[in-house]
Amino acid sequence: MKTRNQKRILLLAAGAAAAMLCAGCAQTAAATESAAAVTQPQAEETAAAADTASASVTVTAEVTDYADPDTAQIILGVEQSEDTAEKAQENASAKTDAVKAAIEKLGISEDSISTSSYSMYPQYNYDGTKVTGYTVNVNLTVRDAAMDQVGEVLTQATKAGATQVIDLSYTSSSYDEVYAKALTRAAGEAQTKAQTMAAAEDRTLGELISVQEGYQDTSARYQSTNSYATMEDTASTGSISLDPGKLEVQASVTAVYALD
Repeated sequence: MKTRNQKRILLLAAGAAAAMLCAGCAQTAAATESAAAVTQPQAEETAAAADTASASVTVTAEVTDYADPDTAQIILGVEQSEDTAEKAQENASAKTDAVKAAIEKLGISEDSISTSSYSMYPQYNYDGTKVTGYTVNVNLTVRDAAMDQVGEVLTQATKAGATQVIDLSYTSSSYDEVYAKALTRAAGEAQTKAQTMAAAEDRTLGELISVQEGYQDTSARYQSTNSYATMEDTASTGSISLDPGKLEVQASVTAVYALD
């Protein structure tokens, strides 16, 4: 049996232990709060630094330049109508051969002249009940003709029997060179745009993150003219003179820069 004094001593010891435990909890809580107070600003600073590091600007610039055409592609039409299919084919072939020969006399290689299409269709009377004849259409494509030859090609082809200019398009051997220069200018203008936008936000332009060439319309290498026409009056005018103008060359760049 414990005496009253012993019980009293035990109660005092338990109370002291409880007091020490509470003090320890208080110290732990205070330390946690203090650590949180220090960690929160650091986290905010880290997040702000990350936002600054990830800030960027994206710009696009497009430049248009011009190239002088130096070669042409010509598509000529030969048409022949006769009362029979055999005569139409025979006379159309003879006329086509004459046109080819006339063009070759101008110094254009036979390999640069080809038959690009051939068709034959019947002709009918007014009510469509009877075939009255046949028409043959032949298209000749002349490639790589020098610019100073184009007018004479059209003139001599007409005299030899060509009846139509189906298409006339120009290209330039310097196209790639002009495009490269335009692309360089576009990249420079993209950087200038990015610098302007950075300054507007009180930032400085950082490193180049990425750069991408824009879509290049390869059909722009060939400038077609609205040249579909009959050539009946060429013999009376004597010759054909053409002004091809300039080939339009476009280049674009999209660039992404970091902002400091």
